[in-house]
Amino acid sequence: MHRRLFLQTLCTMGAVTVLSPSAYCTQGSTGTTANSRPVLNFSDIPTWVGDIPKIGLVAVGVMGSALFTNPQWNIPYLSTGIAIDTRSICLRDIRTDIKIQVGDGNSLPVNAHEARLRALAAMPEISNAVAQLDIVLLVVEMDDIDGAGIAPVIAQVLREQKILTLAVSAMPSYFNAMSHRAKQTALAGVEQLRMRVDALIQLSSNDIERAAGPNASLSSLLNQLPLAFIQLSRSIVNSVCGHDEIGIDLDDFQHMLSEKGDCRFGFASASLADGVRAAAHRAINHTFLGCDRLLAASAVLVSIESPKRALLLRESQAVFRLIRGEMATGAQLHYTSTANKDAAGKFKVSIVANGIRRA
Repeated sequence: MHRRLFLQTLCTMGAVTVLSPSAYCTQGSTGTTANSRPVLNFSDIPTWVGDIPKIGLVAVGVMGSALFTNPQWNIPYLSTGIAIDTRSICLRDIRTDIKIQVGDGNSLPVNAHEARLRALAAMPEISNAVAQLDIVLLVVEMDDIDGAGIAPVIAQVLREQKILTLAVSAMPSYFNAMSHRAKQTALAGVEQLRMRVDALIQLSSNDIERAAGPNASLSSLLNQLPLAFIQLSRSIVNSVCGHDEIGIDLDDFQHMLSEKGDCRFGFASASLADGVRAAAHRAINHTFLGCDRLLAASAVLVSIESPKRALLLRESQAVFRLIRGEMATGAQLHYTSTANKDAAGKFKVSIVANGIRRA
């Protein structure tokens, strides 16, 4: 649903809604008693009838195998998934719409420069694959060859086609063991990528290790980034394309990503018994985000996913007030909510914070 219609509906229900420029915050109560337990009933609210933006996911190198073969790979409203790699053997077993092989697939590039040249030769194929998309979520593990060489070329194609791009780059788990030259190549690849996308979520190997925990297995560590990107993708796609529920405009999302500064992401889940506030607390304190970054952000998107009819109006307002209380005065706060029959009895809260100028 169009978010402004949702806010208008809250007003007709007796809720007090406060609007500041590009900031939307719901406060107060419906005037009902605690025992009446008002539920957000989306069937009573007019639906957003505008065009649904087309969103694509692009995974570079090893992230294609990690992402598109993950059992949790299930994102509604997604237009297409694209895997791009220099190795034909890695593309063979990937289950996705489009696979693009950079180079001949047999002889691997010896450095990032050679990978870049091969990606430049494949630009027409990449350009055709992303044509007609409105938003691209781009994920890459920034090693010193595929990531650093190919990802900036893909980002350049997206920029030339004026496709809104949110990228996630992560250093590989073996980053600290890489040579000095390889590290410098990877870091240079991150900066080249940053210059070509609308917003970049940059994760270090330490971020990923802390999220996995000190006693995590190697497989759990390697699964951290794909799982995080899947949840990030679900939150964005649900927010922008969930036209029958509470979403945001494509223009609002573009405005949010235009804020200058770093971008970060936190997410968490909680059982229905624990409540949506518990999930929100955990998302705020997620290793990838943290309260200090949330406080420094100039634009925040909050996405709640819940089983149908499980999210109460007063609980939704409480989450709003909780997150608003962790933000700077005047920062934008966008709210979306998705009722999902596949939510498996859990509340899921995702927070994207952009325009972070300090941490």
